[in-house]
Amino acid sequence: MEIGTRALGLAEQTGDPTAAAFERANIAELRLLLEEPDSARALAEQAAAGAEAYDAWCLPYALTTLARVRVFQGEPARATPLLDRAEAVATALGDRQAGHEVRTARAEFALRARRPHQALGVLAGHTDEAPVLVAWAELLSGRPEAALPLARAEVTRARHTGERLAEVEARIALGASLSRLARKPDGTKELVRAEKLAEALPYPAGTRRAARARDLLREPWPPRVTTTPTPRRTPT
Repeated sequence: MEIGTRALGLAEQTGDPTAAAFERANIAELRLLLEEPDSARALAEQAAAGAEAYDAWCLPYALTTLARVRVFQGEPARATPLLDRAEAVATALGDRQAGHEVRTARAEFALRARRPHQALGVLAGHTDEAPVLVAWAELLSGRPEAALPLARAEVTRARHTGERLAEVEARIALGASLSRLARKPDGTKELVRAEKLAEALPYPAGTRRAARARDLLREPWPPRVTTTPTPRRTPT
């Protein structure tokens, strides 16, 4: 957070509104991870407004961040138009990274709504870019055997590269997968490791997601999911 705040200060000092908008979007994402939605919302709205005013390259990033804030605060209907716009701009700019951000946000929202098949459709051909999301989509589709290798490989990768937030997320998915494969002691161990790492960082969002995973494991199996087909969007 300190690094992000310093980067925003430097961007503001240079008088570059585009850089400032991008840094505000970055800090808004961090505020969400710290479960500070009001601060995240203010920053995300400022980022989107700033990027919009200058038709900046960072507009899709700012819009995607604002969409995540909307969903976190229980306003999913207001998030979809933001993602549609972000995707259109990213496509027009040929920005693959921005496209990835939009794609993962759509998958996250689909998983929140218990539509794992929709998430798998969004992530088709992009498993390597979002292995934990695909693992959760497989798990919520009733296929823990497909989720397990994805989660385990991501734990190994994240641990070796020192990406501790990613490691927390991967361990949660690994713990849930193991538990659903009748390996509850191993699954519980992974969830505890994820929680301890999240608390040590600190990473409140990780702690909350571990708690949600435990709640999920107490639900009847196989999971009940929403299977109503989602209409295909016309490519922009």
